[in-house]
Amino acid sequence: MEPLTPSDTLATLTASPLFKDWKKEHADSYLSHFFCPMSKVFQPSALWDVGYFNPQDQKITVFRDLGTSFERMPEEDVFKKESTAVEPLNMKKVVFPFAKAATFVHDNVSSLFPKEQCGDGFLILQNVSNTMLWNFTFISASLKFLNVKINAKDGKLYSHQEVNVVQRE
Repeated sequence: MEPLTPSDTLATLTASPLFKDWKKEHADSYLSHFFCPMSKVFQPSALWDVGYFNPQDQKITVFRDLGTSFERMPEEDVFKKESTAVEPLNMKKVVFPFAKAATFVHDNVSSLFPKEQCGDGFLILQNVSNTMLWNFTFISASLKFLNVKINAKDGKLYSHQEVNVVQRE
């Protein structure tokens, strides 16, 4: 399943009656992220979810791309540290395409995490500290989260880390 680019998905969403009607009631909400599950071979396994954050009530509304239409999910609390701000995603600063970011991760994951084997994961396109990032996270065979962040403006490696899912005693 090959999703549209985030920009194309956003253009289709914002032109839809579903979004236009919702936006009339949520004028302060802004684009915060794109989310997509990924297979262990670094391919999208679904279409994009598009998140809008409402700073007034600190809730997020997700629009799920169904291919021929969108579904608006119920508002939810944001998964973040209390001291962390949800920053607006500026699509004009996202110039390094998803396909190149996925290729970079695919080509470098074995050198970034030499002892790990990737399983399925997910991708978030988001703004962190005023930097637009392709944020890839996969779970490894040894139950670690493998995270690689790519700068969505210039394509450079922003960070990488592995985190144990299970704490050993």
